[in-house]
Amino acid sequence: MVYEYQRRLSEEWYANQLFWCSNFIIEVITFLVLVKDYTKDPTMMTLSIINMIGNLILIILMVKTERRTLENRRPEVSDNLNVLLMSND
Repeated sequence: MVYEYQRRLSEEWYANQLFWCSNFIIEVITFLVLVKDYTKDPTMMTLSIINMIGNLILIILMVKTERRTLENRRPEVSDNLNVLLMSND
């Protein structure tokens, strides 16, 4: 991952993406198994739903994020700064 970050590329599937997808699946399964216990405790129900919604938002953002390749690298702060400085001249 460090190598990919230094080259301004996207992380591979086995890094963050697989983790968040599998984490969401495990959260949903846990919720379904413990739903009877969660109905007795509204705090646990609320926290579980908030956790699943947050995880789902991360997955949606991950899917919508543009994949970086050697031709389409992640922009650097200095790249944006140079564009801004050049446009002010």
